[in-house]
Amino acid sequence: MLQSHCSMNDEFVTQKPDIEEYGGEVSDYIDNVVLVKKLAETRVLTGFSRLNPPAYREYDKSDQMNLSLQQQPWLPGVRVYGEGVFFTLRKQRINEWLDRTDRSRFEQIVQNHVAVYRRLNRTPREIPLKFFLLHTLAHVLIRRLSFECGYGSSSLRERVYCFEGGESGEMEMNGVLVYTAAGDSEGTMGGLVEQGKAGRFESVVKGALADALWCSSDPLCMESRGQGIDSLNRAACHACALLPETSCEEGNRYLDRVVLIGTPESPSSGYFGELAAKIIAG
Repeated sequence: MLQSHCSMNDEFVTQKPDIEEYGGEVSDYIDNVVLVKKLAETRVLTGFSRLNPPAYREYDKSDQMNLSLQQQPWLPGVRVYGEGVFFTLRKQRINEWLDRTDRSRFEQIVQNHVAVYRRLNRTPREIPLKFFLLHTLAHVLIRRLSFECGYGSSSLRERVYCFEGGESGEMEMNGVLVYTAAGDSEGTMGGLVEQGKAGRFESVVKGALADALWCSSDPLCMESRGQGIDSLNRAACHACALLPETSCEEGNRYLDRVVLIGTPESPSSGYFGELAAKIIAG
C-alpha cells in the first residue's frame, strides 16, 4: 500500500510503501523506505577557501575569500530537480550490532579525526559509531544503483542523517537519502525511484552487499589499519567503496566495509552479517 504526500508547490513529492511488502533482505534490517519522486536542491556558492581550506564540510566564514571585491546583496546559485530513495535502519538492529562489533576499529578512525582537527586548530566533531555504518551503506548502494539504473556514479549523491538523540532519544536519526539532482526543470526520468520499489530494492541491497564482500585489493584492503586521506578509512578503497568527490558529503572519509559484512574471521561483526553469510553460501 502506497501512502502519497505532495507538498503545496509540488517540489517535494514522496510515496511511502508498506515495509511489509519488502522481502527479508530489506524488512529485517530497514524499517522505512520512502520513494522521493521529486525533490529540489539549491546549490549556492558562498566563497573560496584555497590557502587553508576546511578539513571537512564545516566551513568557517573567516577562512573564506569573498566572491567579489565589493560586497554584493546576492550569491550565485542554481536550483536543480531530481529523485531519490530514503530509508532508515532499525534501531534495535543497530544496538545489537554495536554490542557485538569491534568498536576499536572505528575508535581508531575517530582518534585520527581528532588529531587532524587539532593540527588545524579546529574543534573536532563528534562522530557516532553508527555513522560509519550509514555512510558505508550509502556508498555501496550508490555504486550498485549506478550499475542497476544507468546513472553515472557522479550523478548520484548521498545525505546521511545520523544523530544519537541524547538520553531521551527523541531526535535520533538513522537514515540515508540516495538521490540524483542532475535533471532539467522537470526533474529526472524516475529510474532511481523504480529501484527503490518492493521487488527491486531487495536485489539492489543484496547486490551491494555481494559487491562489498569482495575487493580486487583484498586482502590488503580488508586488513588495512588506515587508508585514504588522513587514514580515515579502514576497509574501503577505490576498488570497492569510494565514490567521485561530488557524490560524497564527507570527501570519501569514514568508510569501512567491515561494518556491513564483517570480517572472514567474524562475519557477525557486520550489521548485515547474517545476510552476507547467506549470500556467500549461495
